[in-house]
Amino acid sequence: MLLTSFYKEGATDGTRAEIHETVDGYRVDYYTAGSFLKEEVFEAKPIAFVQKVAENWLSGVKTLNGWNSHKNQIPRFNTSWNIWYAF
Repeated sequence: MLLTSFYKEGATDGTRAEIHETVDGYRVDYYTAGSFLKEEVFEAKPIAFVQKVAENWLSGVKTLNGWNSHKNQIPRFNTSWNIWYAF
């Protein structure tokens, strides 16, 4: 069940984090540019902790799959150098 949605301040592209209540705890669904990015499940964590996780991603503190909502960077892998970089 959807409890709340947090939106990135100043974003007009639908970047958000949704907190859902599950049988075992909570789940955060992350969206960027209106598209689903990832979900994280938090069992036995208080709602305040889960809310902070969502806020941290939206403010750029937390990174998911190399995606930082604050910088709007998509990671790319350069196979010739075996390094990750964002542009």
